[in-house]
Amino acid sequence: MLRQRALGMVAGPLLGLLCLACSATVFVGGPNQPCSPIARFANRFGVIAAQQPGPGGAVPAVAATGFSVDVYVDGKRVDHKDQAYPPHGSVNPKDLRSGALVSIVGRAKAPGGELNYGLLCRSA
Repeated sequence: MLRQRALGMVAGPLLGLLCLACSATVFVGGPNQPCSPIARFANRFGVIAAQQPGPGGAVPAVAATGFSVDVYVDGKRVDHKDQAYPPHGSVNPKDLRSGALVSIVGRAKAPGGELNYGLLCRSA
């Protein structure tokens, strides 16, 4: 019992510190947003788009040293990029059924922190 209490006293504050370092991903679009012909959103931080058919991508308007993006179709990851320039993901047509929920989740890494972004849309 004493061991569990000691673990809780250490783990609780540690988890609190880790959560302070976390940042939330804000999504644009939604499950009713069509990907076709294009789902494109822009704000002062940049542009994110999904396009069917054709390329989509994210172009953050912040100085970043690295980019990471994951593309999911109905919760299954179908593409991943980790690179030094703005990413353009792709989905193999065999992975994309009509009506599938497409989710793009990305992160732009900069010396001052990270910008987390995401897009949700439904395939045609």
